[in-house]
Amino acid sequence: GDATIRATDVELLDGCNWLNDNVISFAYEYYGMVFFPGARFLFVPPPTVQMMLLLPSSDLAMLLSPLSFATQDLIFLPINNNKDPSRAGGSHWSLLVYVASLKQFFYYDSAGTIGLKNARSVTSQVAALLSIPSRSVVLESETHTPQQGNGYDCGVYVLSITEYLASKYLAGCSPKDMFSDLRDAGKDDITPKSIEQTRRRIKKTIEDIIAERNTK
Repeated sequence: GDATIRATDVELLDGCNWLNDNVISFAYEYYGMVFFPGARFLFVPPPTVQMMLLLPSSDLAMLLSPLSFATQDLIFLPINNNKDPSRAGGSHWSLLVYVASLKQFFYYDSAGTIGLKNARSVTSQVAALLSIPSRSVVLESETHTPQQGNGYDCGVYVLSITEYLASKYLAGCSPKDMFSDLRDAGKDDITPKSIEQTRRRIKKTIEDIIAERNTK
């Protein structure tokens, strides 16, 4: 795949570390190629989302045409709260999801609404790419998103919520109910314990892929 990951990136999955662009990009590429193959899901990597905050929609239409936004059932976009997308930075990840069957955007944040401003900007860009009139854009901020209990697990919550929603959608759950209420997920599926397990699982997956590459 295209995502590049280094040993220092993999180490971020140990203990109390904030995940960077590379880890989330690698996980998103894995979701598209291995975890949910054949599904009409688009897992947009963080650098592409940051580009959407920098460029006018007229430029994005040509640059992002290979991603085929208009043919996807679900579009997942990790949002960084960086106030200046032209520079490296930011301290928090949240998640924006577009659901084609509902023509609606949903925002998930494990720390309140820290990334909502950038999520609104990305929503406007995606709506333009999909030719949705601005007056028709619906962005719903989900108040029942499971909340992190520390300052570093936001990226793992983004990955866990992505997996949860994509799996539920494929299982035939009602999109409206599933996307508008994660209350039950916070009780059973996305908990501090499961977040730790997700860290370990993603690290092992990356290590296995790297080991496989090295034997070729």
